[in-house]
Amino acid sequence: MTNQSLCIVFNTESVVGKASIKSAKNRNYKVYKLKYEKNFIKTKKLDDKICFYKEKIQFINKNKYKRILLICNTLNKNQNFDGENFIDDVLAVILAFSEITNKSIDNRVTLVGTVESYDFLKLNNSNIEGKIYTNMLGKNANNIRMDGSIIPIVKYLTVNLGHLNFKINAALFAPIESLSPKNVIKGYQSKSLIKLPIKELDISNSLDLFLDPSNIYMTGQLIKFDGGVSIW
Repeated sequence: MTNQSLCIVFNTESVVGKASIKSAKNRNYKVYKLKYEKNFIKTKKLDDKICFYKEKIQFINKNKYKRILLICNTLNKNQNFDGENFIDDVLAVILAFSEITNKSIDNRVTLVGTVESYDFLKLNNSNIEGKIYTNMLGKNANNIRMDGSIIPIVKYLTVNLGHLNFKINAALFAPIESLSPKNVIKGYQSKSLIKLPIKELDISNSLDLFLDPSNIYMTGQLIKFDGGVSIW
């Protein structure tokens, strides 16, 4: 459909994936669920993963979308999953998207994560001059990542994908009901200025900011939905 908005939701499992889909549908986005193929590509290199996900979303070139938002859910209920490998897949999805989308349209990426370790992260000043090669970009983004965090990734890719009309932001949530461990929720409640934990409806309503068609200037931002915990 011409001039339709598309929302690609990567890793739709858990309450975060459901909330992302609900929020997109409320804004009349067409939704495509992109599954995290953890068993199939666990041992693959980054460039192989990029090729794999490019095939999955190649259909976007056959449609005249006016806006495409990629929501990458980095939160999983299973605390034993391979987080390092998973973050590689998040990178691969974003870079695959950057290789095939039309830079003349409104391209957006929102990574959904946690506020648990944002105070300890720093961004390396690495940069890529001239033409961007996505494999090199992926490796450099890997090198500046700490604790498997999405925060330095957001800042780094914002700078290096800006010329493709990409707006990359992150929604960082406090502990989420039914997803976060009870001891973590209790710890955050002691510092929160409003009631925690966050529920599915709260996530859905918060993500609307990133879906808003008029929100065209926000990029490189780390928006914290943590009940005021980050002010301490």
